Amino acid sequence: MRRSSRSHGPTPESVITHDLDFSSLLALVGHDSPSLITLRLTSADPLFTAARLKEAVQASKQILVKGCVVTVDDQTVRVRELPIA
Repeated sequence: MRRSSRSHGPTPESVITHDLDFSSLLALVGHDSPSLITLRLTSADPLFTAARLKEAVQASKQILVKGCVVTVDDQTVRVRELPIA
């Protein structure tokens, strides 16, 4: 993972993943972007996934632009600012 050449700081881009390694990588390198949304859902149903993702983005859209890690599970949305210390 490398910082975007067009920016020196948080960017409006976000990575959406099921892979837990991305948050570990962000913590190790200390970057403040891109924001990361990690889906930890028990259902693979696309409608459920889309609904949870929409809820998570609505709940955290202000901080997503600044740089954060959002973890979405079946019941909760957790937000942690970047860089992760």
